[in-house]
Amino acid sequence: IIKEVNNAVILVEHEAAIKATLTDGIDKVLEFAEKKKIKQAIFTYNTHRNARTSLETTGINHYFDVVAGRDDVKKLKPHPDHLKYVCEKLNVKLDEIVVIGDTGRDIEAALLTKSRSIALNTKIPNFIKRETFKEADKIIELNEIPNKLIKTIEEFL
Repeated sequence: IIKEVNNAVILVEHEAAIKATLTDGIDKVLEFAEKKKIKQAIFTYNTHRNARTSLETTGINHYFDVVAGRDDVKKLKPHPDHLKYVCEKLNVKLDEIVVIGDTGRDIEAALLTKSRSIALNTKIPNFIKRETFKEADKIIELNEIPNKLIKTIEEFL
């Protein structure tokens, strides 16, 4: 039954991936990072394949050097192993990265690895998110993308 549930979840993820849309202004942030030669990666609860599908659907796949899906690691975020996997693939250290996340688990992973963090306050309601976001290095509101997000990334360089 676990395999059947997993397959159903993968199918739901795929349906969402082929309908994915971009947060307004995020393309400008990705272009900025690319011009600055900042390595970019995604760590997600989705499968690797569905994450790539989502990136392809939105036309931003080419910006990401690494995608770490739930099927790439044994221990998922917020466990440090998920971010450690990304860092190994990028050949960088945990203290050299900035985690930009829109969930409490993203920020919690950054805190557990002593990485810097920027919380994106999206419309996703979540009590854990609100509490964990208070511990992020910076919190950016949706209407502050791209300008304040780019400025904050520059401050971390």
